Amino acid sequence: LGKQLQLLNEPSRGISVRPVLYADDSAIAIKSPGIVSLVGLITRVWTIMENWASDVDLALSKDKNEIWVDTWTSEVASILRNRGHQDLADSVKKSIKFLGLWLDQK
Repeated sequence: LGKQLQLLNEPSRGISVRPVLYADDSAIAIKSPGIVSLVGLITRVWTIMENWASDVDLALSKDKNEIWVDTWTSEVASILRNRGHQDLADSVKKSIKFLGLWLDQK
């Protein structure tokens, strides 16, 4: 899984995909210079995660999935929805709680 996510990194283009794991909490930090590449990365990371989970006989819970977008929140959700990713669009949030801390634009 880690190798597949590492292949998405393109530092020269400002693209970074990094897993963050602590006990039973996990996140994937994605940095992108633009909204189009961000949406593409979100969908590619989700596909990689679904394939990995299937390979190890697990299922990802879309109900528990949260996508924190610190800028372009509504735009990202709209593009995901327009591209047929309703579940991912519904997961986009302006703030989330991770490891007991609230992550938001502030």
